[in-house]
Amino acid sequence: MGDPAFVTLVALVETVWVLRRQYRFGAEAIARAMLALLGADEVVVQAPDVVRRAIRDTDGSGADLADAIIAQLGIDADCDVTVTFDHRASDLPGMRLLE
Repeated sequence: MGDPAFVTLVALVETVWVLRRQYRFGAEAIARAMLALLGADEVVVQAPDVVRRAIRDTDGSGADLADAIIAQLGIDADCDVTVTFDHRASDLPGMRLLE
């Protein structure tokens, strides 16, 4: 497609939030929707590899996709760890609980 739409990570995370809170999508349905978006020719998603790795990291873990994206961005920035106050997020690769 000659003029695809561009979706930033911020817009993607907001979309996930709306799907979860407003439409009551579960984690698996959200992951499928995000993978479909990544595969659409009409759309370019910012940092698609970050999003794919984040989806992989949330598979069955109960972690939030937004937290997994934050963790993956830290990994891409060569951070030793990304700290979080969220206990669930602290189980993600590259994250550590700040107590």
